[in-house]
Parts: sequence; C-alpha cells; structure tokens
Amino acid sequence: MFNRDTNQPQLAAGGSDGGICWSLDEFKSPSKVRSVNDYSVSGGFDPNGRPCSIAPHGELQSWTQPNGLPLHQFQPPSQNPVSYPVTTFSPNGEDVAVYNLEEIVVRSLRTGHERKLKLDSRVVHLAFGSDGRLATVCLDRTVQVWDSNTLNVLARFQLGTAHSNTVAVGPNGFIAANSDSAVWVWGPDDPAPRYRLLGHASPVTAIAFAPDGRTLACGGHDGTVRLWNLDTGIESISLTAHLGPVTAVRFSPDGRFLASSGHSRRIEKEFMIFVYDAGLRRPPH
Repeated sequence: MFNRDTNQPQLAAGGSDGGICWSLDEFKSPSKVRSVNDYSVSGGFDPNGRPCSIAPHGELQSWTQPNGLPLHQFQPPSQNPVSYPVTTFSPNGEDVAVYNLEEIVVRSLRTGHERKLKLDSRVVHLAFGSDGRLATVCLDRTVQVWDSNTLNVLARFQLGTAHSNTVAVGPNGFIAANSDSAVWVWGPDDPAPRYRLLGHASPVTAIAFAPDGRTLACGGHDGTVRLWNLDTGIESISLTAHLGPVTAVRFSPDGRFLASSGHSRRIEKEFMIFVYDAGLRRPPH
C-alpha cells in the first residue's frame, strides 16, 4: 500500500519476514516491520503516515512502536483462534478492516472506535475506496458496498456462477470484481455490469482503480498485469514482469506509480514487487 505523501512516496508490504517499507524516490527499503510473529498479512499507513501492519492473529502494529508491541489485538471469534487473511487499510490511513470468520470489524486508527458487521456468507475479500466506501465479495458470489462509517449497505451486485476472490472500489461510484478470469465493472447506478473485461488466461487475483477512475489494473494467476481503459472497456497494455501469479496491484494516490506483487517461479516462495512509473514507459524497478 502507498502512503499519502506525494513528496516522499513510500510503499509498505507485508510478508513472511514481517514486511518492508520502501522509499520510492530512491527505491530503498529504509524500514522493516518489527512483527510479534515475524509475519504480517497486510501493510499500510496510519493517519500520521507511519507504516503499520496486521499480523496473522490480529495484532495491529506500528513499525515505530517501542519494542514492537502491538497497538491493538483484534479479538478472535468465539469458538477458536483464527488467522486474519482478509484485512485492508483505508487509503487515507484512518481505518483498518479485518474479517475473523464471524464478522467484519472496522477500527479507527485515530480513536480506536470499532464498528462491526455480520454477513450471511463468508467474506473472501475486502476493499476500501478513497470516498469512504467499503466493498465485500463473499463465497456466495455477492458484491456489496457499504458506508464504512455507518455500515449501511449502499449497493448489492450478483456475480455469475464462477468463483470470485477480489473486489475494488473506484472513484465516482465505480466497483469492480472478478468472476474467475473475467472482471465485471459497474458504474454509478448501473443495474448490470457496464463492462465484462476478458483477457486473462486464468483467474484474476487482484484489481485496482487509478485515482482518476479512468484506468483499471488487473493482476492474474497467469502472471500478467493488464490495464483497461474504462472510457472504452478496451485493454490498453499488458505487463509481463512477473513469472508467477500476481497477488496485489496498487496505484499511488497521485497516479504516479503502479505497484504489483506476486510469486516467482525461479525460487520457491519468492515474492517479487515491481513498481512502474506513470505512463508505464520505463522498465519496472
């Protein structure tokens, strides 16, 4: 995830070694997560721009916290301890949302206030939008959009019969989610998908809107990152830097950078993160 300071852009990523925060102007990694479990499932930034992360059992940690102690421990469900693979930080750093197999917990990183939401089906993926919306995609292939402050439902969409595992919230009311190798895109007040984007040879695993809402980036199990023009619904470019499945794609808040992470087939369990400049006219870093 990118920070909000466009003068000193940084990128935070979780991983098996805790995680790393890169300075994108120099492409150096000046800080590393001090995780209680030496592992984090999600990286982000708090309202003050400090890197933070969620560890597998719900420990919310600031990387600058003395002794690496958790800022907060999210409670597991009532029956058994659980890892927290479904987590997301809001782009403005105000909130973090986690799913613990029983409910979604949205926690303010500024005040500690929590809002909770129960759904009928298991949540597969969560995503915040820059406008305060929170989207969920569930095992029953429903996409729902919520007001992250009130947790009132704003919209509900039904995907096809194929499996879905990722959702993204764009500006101006746009929503996107995958249905296997296709990506469905809804515009404001669209009762049916505006676009069904076809191009990946295998399931889509990551989606992100550009800040201006005119471009959608999609990463797939086939190792490609494809960019789509949302004015036309036509693919504009295909990026092939990854050697294995793509796990995440993110645009920086000013649209200057696009980052993608994913597996490499060269070394078992190796992760590669590539960062492209605006316009994607340079090779990835």
